[in-house]
Amino acid sequence: MLNQMLLRLFAVPLLLLLGALLALLFLGWFVPHQMNSTILAGLGQQAAELALPVFWGFILAAVVTALYQGFQLWRWHEGKTDMCANCGGMVSSVRNGRYGPYVRCLACGKNRSLR
Repeated sequence: MLNQMLLRLFAVPLLLLLGALLALLFLGWFVPHQMNSTILAGLGQQAAELALPVFWGFILAAVVTALYQGFQLWRWHEGKTDMCANCGGMVSSVRNGRYGPYVRCLACGKNRSLR
C-alpha cells in the first residue's frame, strides 16, 4: 500500500516532468521542422527559442510540487497530520462532495466523511 500511496502522492510532479520533456520535443524539434515555408519560418524560430524557457518552467513546477508533497509525507510520517481510520495511510486535502466535506486515503483509496 505504501507504493500506491507514494505513486499517488508524486503523480503530479512525475506528470510535470513528462510534460517538460514533451514540451521540449514539441517546441524545440517538431514545430520548427513543420514550419518549412518562408512565411512560417519565423514562427518556427520563435517556437525553438521558447522551448527551453517552457522546459525549465515545467521543471521548476515539478520540483516545487515534489518538495511540497515531500513535506506533506514528512508531516504524515511524524504523525502531525490526519491519517486514514482504515489503514493508517496519508489522506488528501479536504474536498467538498455531494454529501459534504470528505478526505480520501492515498494508500487504500477509501473516502471518509468529515461530518
